[in-house]
Amino acid sequence: MAIEPESLRGLWQREIITYPDGHTDSSLRIYWMQAQNLYADFRIPFNFAPFRPDACLADLSPAEMVELARLGGFAGRIILDKSECRWIRVIDWQPYSGIPDVAQLSLEGPDLVEEGGACRGHQIWRRRTSPQVSVFGLELRDAADGRDGFLVALAGRFIYARGRRGPLNPASGLAELLTACGGDRDAARALFDAEVSYGVIDRQGAWRIELSTLPWRNGDALLSSSAALFDERLIVQERDHHGRPVSRIWEVFTREEHGGAGRWRAQEKSTIDAL
Repeated sequence: MAIEPESLRGLWQREIITYPDGHTDSSLRIYWMQAQNLYADFRIPFNFAPFRPDACLADLSPAEMVELARLGGFAGRIILDKSECRWIRVIDWQPYSGIPDVAQLSLEGPDLVEEGGACRGHQIWRRRTSPQVSVFGLELRDAADGRDGFLVALAGRFIYARGRRGPLNPASGLAELLTACGGDRDAARALFDAEVSYGVIDRQGAWRIELSTLPWRNGDALLSSSAALFDERLIVQERDHHGRPVSRIWEVFTREEHGGAGRWRAQEKSTIDAL
């Protein structure tokens, strides 16, 4: 049965994956936010070790880089053809594995079943919001350094993704690339010069990061207000390599809205159940 883009709109959380050899895995906390065609995905192991709050890119230890290599997240656009979905990963925390992210989708009650994909497994996704939820999707471009960016937001939550200046070499994962760096600490740190962050819009209207591939960003405010969504440029708050607050100016390359500005503002302070 054909899948319509509208039926995918909203926030999904993966329940479990079963691999072809029969073993299952539910060790990752995964959030997938879908606008119309734009999407973002954030992944973190449930047993991810706490990070020191004063960490920054410039002084990461080898052990900390190994931990960061366990994280995941990507963003881009989907292409739907009946029940087949292709996830175009414009941004990916992990390197390209050589396996295209193409899967067959089917809706089973409140769940979405995915067969195939880059994981080559049987995945069950649980819907966390209504497909009628107001949603924003922004594709971004930094004219200063050429990076790509994405921001998807709905129901008081968001995922923000910032790409690297250039692509990673294909590999089985960041851990492989990290090993290949040997003792070149600068090359190793450059692997992590990107970001995928998941957060909540708090009662004061600030866009507060809760989980990030850069864990020292946890607690930071990405935006001070949702009003920024309606500007021609998007200015977000980040940290430089030494952990100091800086602003990044994004050009809005593509904008997707469902529900309109009035409906979004009415729901700005709404939240969904804790996940």
